[in-house]
Amino acid sequence: METINKIGVEFFEKNPAILPSFIPVAINRDGQPWAIGLNGHMLFAGSAGSGKNSAIDALIRQLAPFIDTGAVKLYGIDPKDQLRPYGLSRLFVALAGGAFAPDTFEIIAGVHAEIKERLANKKIDLDSGNLGRSHEPTESSPATVLLIDELDSLLYLLGGAGAEGKAVARKLEEILLFGRSAGVYMVATTQSVHKDALGRMRDNFHTVVLFRQGSVYVNDLILGEGAAERGFNSTTIPLASPANNYETAGIAYARDAVGKPEKIRFAYTSDNDIAALIREYIKN
Repeated sequence: METINKIGVEFFEKNPAILPSFIPVAINRDGQPWAIGLNGHMLFAGSAGSGKNSAIDALIRQLAPFIDTGAVKLYGIDPKDQLRPYGLSRLFVALAGGAFAPDTFEIIAGVHAEIKERLANKKIDLDSGNLGRSHEPTESSPATVLLIDELDSLLYLLGGAGAEGKAVARKLEEILLFGRSAGVYMVATTQSVHKDALGRMRDNFHTVVLFRQGSVYVNDLILGEGAAERGFNSTTIPLASPANNYETAGIAYARDAVGKPEKIRFAYTSDNDIAALIREYIKN
């Protein structure tokens, strides 16, 4: 399988994010930076061990300077408790470590309430052409990011939590429906993008990135009909392991600006790199 050379934290040093709307996190086949931005909701899909965390770590690292200036606020929900070390830093306003933890429900309700407040107070200025349909992050009105690790697991657990769980799941749907115009964005990982896992939510993610996963149907659903036959096949990405020197770690497929599939590779962030970032932004 053709791969893209591995890259590490030196990538972030050479390609810092200049604006929250353009965040370099990976490289393409040509070795050029590949970016995502806070202008829509993002979903990173793939089986366990496929490298989704590399995307999350890259995003957090690149957003850190904007968080520090107050232009971005970051909330986290992590049913599997993988993000816990970041809780030692000031990068997250709040970080919930379990699906049934009270702060999980509180975070979702708080982000949902923020959307309602922003939309209710939106101002329209016809003279300047501002119709209130977009949001420019500022310190007084920052971009808000709700980061959810393993969204499918969270929704499964909420489904078994009775009326309260269903009410929280409904708020998540509304965050996806109305958040973008209020400057509130959901960034999530999932092991499944099937309708029985994500329901109607799947169709409201503006950027979907596929890491290694097992369904050609899902591959072509996300990347376009016939993508697998044309060589853009996430089902053929081998598991990254010590046996292959992690040769395929962080490799994924996404659609480019005009909707064509492309292969990308996310920059790798080691545990030592994450620890250094946390120390840099350690809570006072």
